[in-house]
Amino acid sequence: MVNWNAKDLVGLKVPTEVAVSSDGTKIAIVVSEPDWDSGVMVSNLWLWRNGELSQWTFGDKSIARPKFSPDGNWLAFLAKSAKDDEAKGQVWLVSLNGGEPRQLTEAKEGVVTFEWHPDGKFIWCIIPEAKTEERERAKEVDRKRRADFSYHDDALPQRALWKFEVPDGKGEKVFVGDAGIYELKVSPDGRRVIFATTFTGKRDDWRRSKLFWLFVDEPKLHPQPLCERAGTQTSPQFSPDGSKVAFLSWREPERSFSHHRIFVADFEGNWRELTSTPDLEIETLHWKHCWLFCLLQTGCTSQIWRVDENEAVPITDNDWVIAAFDVSANGKTFAAIRTDDRNPPEVWLGELEGEQIRWWQISDFNPQVKQWRLPRVQVVRWQSDGAEVEGVLWLPPEELHCPTPLPTVVWVHGGPKSRAAKALLSAAGIPTFLASRGYAVLAPNFRGSSRDSNEFATANFRDLGGGDFLDILSGVEWCIAQGIADPERIGIVGGSYDGYMTNWALAHSERFKAGVSLYGIALLFSDFGNSNNPSWEPDYLGGFPWEVTELYLQRSPFIHAHKIKAPLLLLHGESDLNTFISSQEMFSFNPTMVRLLQGKNLGFGSKMRRNEKEVAVDL
Repeated sequence: MVNWNAKDLVGLKVPTEVAVSSDGTKIAIVVSEPDWDSGVMVSNLWLWRNGELSQWTFGDKSIARPKFSPDGNWLAFLAKSAKDDEAKGQVWLVSLNGGEPRQLTEAKEGVVTFEWHPDGKFIWCIIPEAKTEERERAKEVDRKRRADFSYHDDALPQRALWKFEVPDGKGEKVFVGDAGIYELKVSPDGRRVIFATTFTGKRDDWRRSKLFWLFVDEPKLHPQPLCERAGTQTSPQFSPDGSKVAFLSWREPERSFSHHRIFVADFEGNWRELTSTPDLEIETLHWKHCWLFCLLQTGCTSQIWRVDENEAVPITDNDWVIAAFDVSANGKTFAAIRTDDRNPPEVWLGELEGEQIRWWQISDFNPQVKQWRLPRVQVVRWQSDGAEVEGVLWLPPEELHCPTPLPTVVWVHGGPKSRAAKALLSAAGIPTFLASRGYAVLAPNFRGSSRDSNEFATANFRDLGGGDFLDILSGVEWCIAQGIADPERIGIVGGSYDGYMTNWALAHSERFKAGVSLYGIALLFSDFGNSNNPSWEPDYLGGFPWEVTELYLQRSPFIHAHKIKAPLLLLHGESDLNTFISSQEMFSFNPTMVRLLQGKNLGFGSKMRRNEKEVAVDL
């Protein structure tokens, strides 16, 4: 076994997407890795066929959404320069019978998404309308004048439905819709398309997402709403005969953080929920042959389930975390990105045999990990407020012979509707990194997490910093009682909502001797007023600041900041539009206890993987 460092961890090649050809004989894989010289992530296309895996694209491109043609002879994908933040994704084609990739589209504003037509003769695309010359001229005048006031138009460009012939790329605009169209599916007979739209294209309006359909062979196209089911509608999937559409929507229409459920609608406006699925969060949905296949969160791991109107059955065990999967047209051949606490994400081929999938690993992008000295990982449970809470515990490798009790880091996941997973790269691999250096790391799945029932996922409504914090604190006390954690050496770390929780924890308990808040929240009023996702606060607090003012006030860590006695490190990107940096800057009134590190040109989270290395070192 060998030691490894943060750069080794961040430098892993990570498969992020898989696509299976209709006949199940080919698998396309997108693999991401850092370009250390330029400081950006690049992603390339790999292809598995005839039992062999090979890389098909090279260089500094960012590849996404590979899709096989219906006959399996072509592969289409989105590509753009990884080094240019202004680059727009275009559809590219590559013949699997030989030849270089060729660019199919040249859309000025890029391609949002695309789908193959069932006959394989052309590709449907959603493309934003080009900005008007008037708008471009006004912006250029402002730039040349260095004007104090610049041209501003809050409306985003409309998005249009195009079709492009394969392989010559001749394009035709078919329909112009609103600015929010972002998902597209084509019916098996090619006569209908269904799309999801947020109406405006603005980030905060994802909660308004609805599904519309239209006949593409009519002289005048008139989109029709799929159904009137309240709440968001997303992830549409045509039935194999094209008569119905399955989609995901919230179990509680007014709660954006309630579990997703499967609904089925026809084209007459009728819809129903498939109640056979268990009360767990659904991540991915496919409709192939006569079955629906979905990916469910099962505690700290994942399972693929096969669903119909009468029953739902798991067809994988729950020993792995599945990041993504796809399935062939006959519902028999699967490709999945699987990982656990000792294996980084790799691609596996599966065949459905009876009621279970039998798997073979077909990639080995990181063979060096087999020689790494890795921590011990286990799922642990403790009691909090009369209920059982689950979490993931990382412990140092036995070879380090670390004396107990251990210095301990509590890693809090974001969301809060998210979860800690039993995976090597959970939380960007930082718990794995810290535990390999002699720390114990506890990642609680507190109330509000997505790993359990819908009741559990919505339990912190109007209670941020309440029951969820109690669950975290109870987990810490359990670690102390078990002789794992040294009560004098416990820190807490987290980003986004978990950054909020880090700020909150240091102001409400002396149990924590230090904290690191990554792009967190200090004042809920400020976050609501500055974020490009301002509906988060009303969703969780049950009203706007002027409606539940006292709740916004008392649940803001900054109001309790005078109680912070332990050192607090704040890491925040200057370009973060989600959790705006001004909220964290408020803590600078206490320079003795608080230190702020501002990331130049960084937005929400770590845009470049090299920043993950820097974060690990700072921690």
